[in-house]
Order: sequence, then structure tokens, then C-alpha cells
Amino acid sequence: MKKLIYSTIVFGLLLFIMVACVKDNFDFNRWDKEVSLYPSLAAPIAWGDLSVIDAINAYDSTGSIVINRDGFISIIYNANVQSNDVNDIIFIPNQQKSSVIGSSEIDFSGFDELGEELTVTSEFLLTLDMFNSDCEIDSLILKSGMLNITSQKSFQHTIAAKVSFPSITKDGQALVIDLNYPQPGHSYQTSFNNDLTGYTVDMSQTATGYNEIPIEVEITMYWYSNDNSGNYMIDVDLVDMDYSRIHGYFGYNTLIFDLDTVNIELFKNKDLNIEDYYFRDPQFRVYYWNSYGIPTNFYFNHMTAYSRTEDILYNIMDQEGSLPLDSANPYYVSYPLIYSEIKMDSIVLDRDNSNIDEVVSKQPKWISFIAHAHTNPLGLNHNNFATDDSKIEAKVEIELPLWGYVHNFHSSDTVDFDFNDIYGETQMISRLQLRLDMQNGLPVEALAQLYFIDENNIILDSLLYEDEGKIIAAADVDGEGRVIDFARKITILEMDRDRVEQIKETKKLVYRVQANSSDYDNQTLVKIYDDYRVKFDIAVEADFEIDIDLDTIN
Repeated sequence: MKKLIYSTIVFGLLLFIMVACVKDNFDFNRWDKEVSLYPSLAAPIAWGDLSVIDAINAYDSTGSIVINRDGFISIIYNANVQSNDVNDIIFIPNQQKSSVIGSSEIDFSGFDELGEELTVTSEFLLTLDMFNSDCEIDSLILKSGMLNITSQKSFQHTIAAKVSFPSITKDGQALVIDLNYPQPGHSYQTSFNNDLTGYTVDMSQTATGYNEIPIEVEITMYWYSNDNSGNYMIDVDLVDMDYSRIHGYFGYNTLIFDLDTVNIELFKNKDLNIEDYYFRDPQFRVYYWNSYGIPTNFYFNHMTAYSRTEDILYNIMDQEGSLPLDSANPYYVSYPLIYSEIKMDSIVLDRDNSNIDEVVSKQPKWISFIAHAHTNPLGLNHNNFATDDSKIEAKVEIELPLWGYVHNFHSSDTVDFDFNDIYGETQMISRLQLRLDMQNGLPVEALAQLYFIDENNIILDSLLYEDEGKIIAAADVDGEGRVIDFARKITILEMDRDRVEQIKETKKLVYRVQANSSDYDNQTLVKIYDDYRVKFDIAVEADFEIDIDLDTIN
């Protein structure tokens, strides 16, 4: 359409130049006051070499155009999704443990005069409450966290205490905290806070071997009174703990991927309509990048599409022979066996193992989905690990290889076009001829029509007569559906004075294009390769009849 508008501008410009030169070529004193001219004009107005990729981009600039593994073109649509943040699933809640050493537990024999001292030791376990009841943590490295200790003595004696955490270490040294109660004779309370950044917590040292932190308390009493009544109380809090690494068995957890959508712009284009088509091998792929060191499955629990052909929203998971990635048929994702490793994996669904071809046949404008994954779906595995940035990322991809057939691929559009503004006085044109020389390297034949519309939306005329409609013949293909030679067709469109006069009130142009793949009637499969192209030359020839009144010429 742009080429046609361009050609009309060229016509007007050439006509202006020709008329402007008349007075330089004639002796007006020898002739009367009027003269009739019958000039002709022939000129090329447009030419081009259009690749198939350019043609695809004209309808769909959002899909990725790739050369697929078989060497021909595919259009790919995709969406990237990511699982929950690891700290939303695998986390360390705040922990608290209290213990009391009472006088009844201490042997005070011989501890009866000034200068004597008595050392008492006690051990207890801080058992961690975890993010699920099945979780069994062996070890972790903390990137942040605080250890808060509050203690109180009611003994009359002066006391020095040492609180040791043999399984919490940094640079090979166990965490030890000293607490002093220098004032004798009455109750005394003290608090201590310690930053746990960079500490390793090894919970495999107890008899249970997981989820437990042993705490050793050693108190030394210095005699002050014969009154040995009282106790020593200690409260240990672990708060705001974030790990850089964690290891053990994490149990059964659900990872939820946010709702996402793959938009298939080819079927969303409102100017494009297809009566019948067939993609030989559409594919639905899921690519995974997994840095969780945990056996994990993956499935979709929601997948819907909006059908352009049926104008309805339908549930893909409910369709017969649906995509085999529901909760009853999960996919077990590969997972890393060492820290810092990212495991890559993928699953491909095609016409042989799913209903993807049926889904595509409904011309889905978009497909939306929610994915789930579960850790340790098959049970106990004490080699689970995660880091603070562990995640499962997935790219969902729909590939439409351009291998198949199409029937009545049609489109239309309307543009403003004021004939008189461009051509001026149309009666100057006595004949107008347009010559189209098309060399088609695509396995597609096209029919076109152009209508001239007045300001009341009434059709004044059409550019093509019925037998001129097929302006592009389909290229020849071999038995594999590949083009073997260009098809050439020359179309000559001619309008005489009466037809030009008929369309002079044109205010709009409406074009319609219809295409079929080669030998569609026999459902011949064709393939579209990136070296396919269409070449064209458009030339115009026009005859003019110009009456000039010499009185108007200076």
C-alpha cells in the first residue's frame, strides 16, 4: 500500500516538471491561444527484495525467529519464571532455651569458709524448632544472626560463669562466653549479645545427630556465706539467623512459581486471520536451572489458554491427552550434588507425548500457568543442601516450526487516500497502466484486491478484475517441502480515462490479501527457510491529455 501511495506522488511530480518545461520548447507567437498536448510517461516506481524474515516481522515482531535444529525457521515465544525465594521456604526460626542450676543439684561439702571456691558444670541441649516437622539439619554457615544470653544468680556467693557452645565455631575455635557476677550477697542479673556472622553450626555432634546445639555451662562460686540456697538461671536466644549454606534433610516443601503468561502474538494480531492451518511439529519446552541441592519434582497445577478460534478461555489440563506435566505426572528435575553448581535440565512436549498440536490448533492468544515443585518427593535424603541464593528458574517456551500448510491466510486494512490532492485534475490522465513483475521464492501463492472508497464509504471501483487477482504464484517445492525455484508472474493493470474519472472522488483505499501455501488442496507440507525471499519491480506508464490556454502563460 505504501508503494502505491508513493507511486501516485511520483506521477504528480513528473507531471508538474513536464508542464513547467512547455514554454521553453515552443514559439508561442506562431500559434493560437490554445494547444493540446498528448505526452506519455513510462518509469519504474518501486522495486525490492524482501526476505521471509522481514515478512514475518511485519506481522509479529515479538516472537524470536530462529533457525531450528533441522535448518528451517521457527517462531519461539517464551516466559521466564522463578520459584519462591529460598529464605521463604528453608529458614531458621528464632530459637530459645532456658536452664536452671539449683542448689539441690550441687554438693557443697567442704565449701564452708572464705577463700574456698566450688566449680559446677551442667550440660543441656538447645533443640531447634525448624521450618517443617520433618526437617533434620546437620549443619549451617551463618551469614548473620545474634546470640543473646540473659542470666541471673540468686546464690549469696560471688560467681564467675563460662558458657560454651562446642558445635558453634569460627576459624576452628568454639564460641565461649564469660559472665561475671562480682557482687555477693544478693541476686544479680547480666546480659550478653554476640554477633554470629561467619560462624559454622555443626549439629551432627549429638546423639541424635541433627537439630541440636549442645550448651555447656560452668559456674565457679567463691564462698561468701554459709547460706547455700539459691539457683543459677540462664536463657539463650538465637535470633535473626540467615545462612549462607545449610545442609541436612529439608523434608517435603512446596515451591510455588508465580502466575506467568506466554503471549503468542502471531494469533493476537487483529489484522491477521487464518481459515485453516497446520503446524507439523509444535513443541512445548520447559528449561530448568536448579541450584537447590535437593531432589525436586516439577509440575503445572494451572494452565489455561484463550482460544482465538473459539473465543473462549479453556483449561488445558482438563483436555484429553493433556500436557503430561500435572500433579499426577510430575517431572523430576536434575539437582546439583555440590555447592556452587547449577544443574540444567529440560523437558520437551511434542505431538508424540502430549496434546500440544491440539492446543496450537485453537490459535491461543496466550497461555497462562502456575507451576509447583516439591522437595524430597520420594522421602529421606540427608544430602540436601541450599545456599542463600538457591532457586529453581524455568523458561517456558512454545516453538512453532514453519513446517506445515496454510489456507486463506488473509488480512485487510484501510488508509486515507485523496485522489484529487495527489493527481490534481484527473482529466489530464487518459490512460494509466501499472506493471507488476513478481519473483516469488516462497511456497505461498497470494491473491490481492484494492478498493477505491469515497467519503461515504461507497466502493467506486476495484483495481483488479477477477482474473487478475492472483498476483503472486507459489514457488515450486520438492518432495521435502523445500523451494527449488522462483515462480515469476507479470501482472499488467490498466485503467482508461473512464475508470480514472470513476475513481477521482476516492478518499480511502481498502486492500485485502489472501494467501495459501503451495498445493494446499492436497495438504502438501512446506518448510520455510531463512533464504526464501520475494523480489518485485513495479513500473508505471501513463498517457496525458493537457489543454493549455496560452493567455494564462506569462
